[in-house]
Parts: sequence; structure tokens; C-alpha cells
Amino acid sequence: MRAQRIAYKKHNQAYDEAQKIYLQNRDNQSYQKMFSVAYEYFQNALVCYAQRHGIIYWTDNFIDTLAEDCTTWILEMYLRRPGFYVQKLSSYGHFSLLKNIAKNKDWEKKVELRGEFQI
Repeated sequence: MRAQRIAYKKHNQAYDEAQKIYLQNRDNQSYQKMFSVAYEYFQNALVCYAQRHGIIYWTDNFIDTLAEDCTTWILEMYLRRPGFYVQKLSSYGHFSLLKNIAKNKDWEKKVELRGEFQI
């Protein structure tokens, strides 16, 4: 697994700049920039989450899929609500992260607590 420290200021600032441009112009390039910043943020956050909770069975592909789900969940809000605005990616993203982790019922069966599997 990739271990990286999350630079919240860096992601929040880069996302906010791209978001402002997107809300003014609704262009595809700034939307892609928002996706790439949020995707990188969620990859790092998921790796840190797995390390903190002792989850060793998450593969890189699983983390990438979850990061994509979290990013998509946030970005589709812009398409549903025209006036949607994210104040901080780290604040809004935390809810998206927990929501997408808990949605998988198989994951809930495999949660490892203190070295024992809880079923």
C-alpha cells in the first residue's frame, strides 16, 4: 500500500480554485481538474484510514475503486444542483469517504477489530 501524508491545505486550495473556475464557466477542463484533485485526496485518505484501522487486506485496486466512488459522489452533485458549492474538500469529503466505505456489505463482514474478525 502507498503511505502518504495528506496535505489538506494543498487539496482544499487546488480544489477551490478549480471549483471557482468551473462554477463560472462550466467547462470540462476545470471539472477534470476537480476530479483529479479529489481523486488524489481520496486515495491518500483511504490509505491512511486503512493504516489507522489495521486493515491489511485492501488492495490498490480496491482503494482506487473506492476513491473513484467517493469522487464521483461529490462531483455528481454539481450536475444535480446548479448552485452546489463545496467549502472544504476535506470536510465534505470525510462524509463521502465514510459513506462509500460502509456501503459495501461484504466489507462490514470482514472488519477486523483487535486482530479478530467480527462477523
